[in-house]
Amino acid sequence: MKPSAVALGTFDGIHRGHRHIFSRLFREGKTNGLSTIIVAFESPVRPVTGVLSTPEEKLTLLSELPADEIILLPNSSSIISQPADVFFHTFIRRRLNTRSFIVGEDFALGHGRKGTVGWLAEMGRKNGIAIHVVNPLHAGHGVISSSRIRELLRKGKIDDANALLGGFYYIEGMPERGRGIATRMGFPTINIGVRPEKLLPLGVYCTWISSGHTMLPAVVNIGERPTFFPEGSLAIEAHIPGFNGQWPSRKTTLRLCHKLRNEKRFDSMKKLQDQIKKDVQKAVKFFNL
Repeated sequence: MKPSAVALGTFDGIHRGHRHIFSRLFREGKTNGLSTIIVAFESPVRPVTGVLSTPEEKLTLLSELPADEIILLPNSSSIISQPADVFFHTFIRRRLNTRSFIVGEDFALGHGRKGTVGWLAEMGRKNGIAIHVVNPLHAGHGVISSSRIRELLRKGKIDDANALLGGFYYIEGMPERGRGIATRMGFPTINIGVRPEKLLPLGVYCTWISSGHTMLPAVVNIGERPTFFPEGSLAIEAHIPGFNGQWPSRKTTLRLCHKLRNEKRFDSMKKLQDQIKKDVQKAVKFFNL
C-alpha cells in the first residue's frame, strides 16, 4: 500500500470540527505526497442516546470528501477491541502504511481507550509516524462537538445545530407505506423509515427531500401524530407542496433547514388541516416558491 495520511475517529455528524481535522488530513497528503484515508467507527464507542449519523449516512457524507479511501470500522470488529499497541502496529502502521496520523484532541485508541494522544506521540516518534493532534473548533460559548449538537437537536434548536454542523441535519431512509390519513386530508405524504438509533428532533420542519437526482422542498413532520394516535410510535412524514407524482421506492434523504413549530395534538381533523395549510404557506415563503 502507498504511504498514507490517516484521520481516525468516530466523526458522528461530520460537523465543522471534523472537517477541520479533514482539512489537516488533505494538507498532509498534498504536502507529502501521501494517500489520504479516513477511518471512522460506525457508531460512537461510548454509549449515546441517538446518533447524528447512522453507518449508511456516515458513508454517504464522507464519500462527498476528496479522500482516497474511506474505511468504516464496525463496533463489533476485533480490531477495535485490541490493546492500543496491537491496534497501532497491526492496523495503523502495517495495514495502512501510515506516515502521518491525524486525530482530535479528545482521541484515545484501543481497548479501554488507553492509547491517549500523549501515548500516540511517543509511539509516533519510535516508529517514524508524524502524529498531529488537531485542536477543537469553538463557536459561541463552547467547543463544536457531537454531544453539543445532539443537545441542541433535542431542544429543537435546528438553526443552531445546523450552524455547528456546517450544513443541514441529514436524515437518510427508505419510503414506507403509510395509512393514507394525510392523503385523505388533502396533504399526501411520503413516510420515511430510518434506523432506530438515529436521533430524530421532534417538530415540523422546512426540509429539502431528495432521491437520486431529484431534490424538492417539503414540509416534514417528525413525531408521534398525537391527533390520531395518543400513544403512537415515532414517524417521519414529508409533504411536498404541488407534487402529485409517485415518489420512487429507493433511498430518500432529508435535510432539515428550519423549524416551523412543535408537534401538538389538535381537537379535530379540521383544526389540524388548517394548521397544515399554514405550515405549507410558511414553507412556500421560506423556500421562495
